[in-house]
Amino acid sequence: MPLSHPLRSPDHLGPLKSRRGCKACKARKVKCGEEKPSCRRCLARRYKCEYATSTNDSYAAAASTTSILNLPISPSPNTVWRERRAFAYYFEHAAPYLGGGLDQDFWARVVPWACRTEPAIWDAVNAISTLFEYPDMCHDFVFLSLRHEMSPALNPKQSEALCWYSRSLSKIRTQINRGSVDAQVALISCVLFVCIETLQGHVEEALQLYNQGIKLILDLRAKSSSFQATLLEGTLAPLFMRLGSAALSISGTSICDLFSDINNGETYNFTSLGSARDALIPLSAQVQILERESGSNPFIGLEAKITPKLIAKRSRLQEALRRWCCAYNDLTQKLQSTSPPPMNSNPSIQALLIMYHTTLSMITSTCLERSETVYDAHLPSFRLIVEQATIALDNSASPNGTQPAFTFELGVGLPLFWTAMECHDPALRRKALELLRKSPPVQSFYKCATGLMLAGKIIEQEEALSRSILRQRARQSGDSIASNTSEDDIEVTEIPEEARIHHYAVFRPRDQPFLLGPHDVSKWNKGPEQLFMRYTRYRRDPNDESVLHLLDECVSMD
Repeated sequence: MPLSHPLRSPDHLGPLKSRRGCKACKARKVKCGEEKPSCRRCLARRYKCEYATSTNDSYAAAASTTSILNLPISPSPNTVWRERRAFAYYFEHAAPYLGGGLDQDFWARVVPWACRTEPAIWDAVNAISTLFEYPDMCHDFVFLSLRHEMSPALNPKQSEALCWYSRSLSKIRTQINRGSVDAQVALISCVLFVCIETLQGHVEEALQLYNQGIKLILDLRAKSSSFQATLLEGTLAPLFMRLGSAALSISGTSICDLFSDINNGETYNFTSLGSARDALIPLSAQVQILERESGSNPFIGLEAKITPKLIAKRSRLQEALRRWCCAYNDLTQKLQSTSPPPMNSNPSIQALLIMYHTTLSMITSTCLERSETVYDAHLPSFRLIVEQATIALDNSASPNGTQPAFTFELGVGLPLFWTAMECHDPALRRKALELLRKSPPVQSFYKCATGLMLAGKIIEQEEALSRSILRQRARQSGDSIASNTSEDDIEVTEIPEEARIHHYAVFRPRDQPFLLGPHDVSKWNKGPEQLFMRYTRYRRDPNDESVLHLLDECVSMD
């Protein structure tokens, strides 16, 4: 406020303004809670939540490694040898896994080609190579990480990798400040920076870089040459769409603008597994968007509204998924009839595509329903996911049987996590957890460690609640043997509806106090860094068993 303006008394103050809040709250002139990635007000009203970035907040300034800019690059003569060794390791060992079996053109051709003329990309590739060879990832929940407080020590290999990353960032920033950066090189380096952050488990920073990459793509589309357009539309834009689909699995993330022009009415005719995968990604995004639009969240006052529009959207998606399946079956028959099998006949990729199509079909079929028992009719589909995950992992394992620490593409993680959460067959969901534990720890934006922790806690809670309910039913039916059996000794073969968890949120009370609700967590006597899970389930009315009441409960995550 200019000093010449008279100061207002508190009685004349207008509504609180949001200065660091999101764009939607600023436009509506309401106080923004500044929760990330989406504020509470936008979540409750289903608004697109975006935060303004300054002109300096480019993709080269979004990384988490501000402090590493002060790390010196070693002047040792061995530095050149180590760089060449890192590049050789990237080409021989990292690139094949980063592409997930289908995107070797980008990781093994485009990136090395760009290294020849762009020192910033050379440095980024060497950083990726070293972090891939010597992984040390943050496995915290996204947006709940404590790594900035814990300040873990870096080993010499990681330090050198981050020095190369720092140098790459610095070179790109210099080009940006001079106005000399090539947009296509900027986008390739953005992909590599996203890869570096996810390799460290820094998904929050990777998402910032990803969003900057989307802006670059939209800018490039407006002014690309024919050569650039081929690389952009054939390789880079599909890559970012796959990242966007993975990002939608993280609660609160915004919807990628690349998904705005999807046509569900197209006819599918696949010539390769890659084309089948690229057609499935937009469907994956739309299914997840439908799931969001039809969902409820009692923790922030968001109620589900199943409208005719949503029902029609579900029908269109189901038809599109059916057409995709028919075209995919035609493709696999062609691949099987070819002798010898073509290079693109990859059992691991085929298994992944079946897993994702099966998962998306189930989500589409069930997302408008409110009862958790709706999943019980899909046991064959859950079983298929587990079977295909076994095939995928067997075929992606190294000769010694281990999986890579990281893949930039979607892997088995999300379908297995969803199976462990929604399948209530004890044996199948435990098999899903077992396979999830064996899979690459980080797959695109998905961290398996947090999935294991969350799914494990939900299984533990549902089975404990089931034992209590089954024992209570035994007492009511007069079964003296069962009613006198210890709850720990009761075998859980089914999960009653009343024991099934519907909504859940993992939070840290000091960081997300609005998620605490009516609960008092002091009884656990935990430290300020402790995570909790708030969840809902239904309880039958004792006077009318057809009536269900929603219960709001909270447990510690340890």
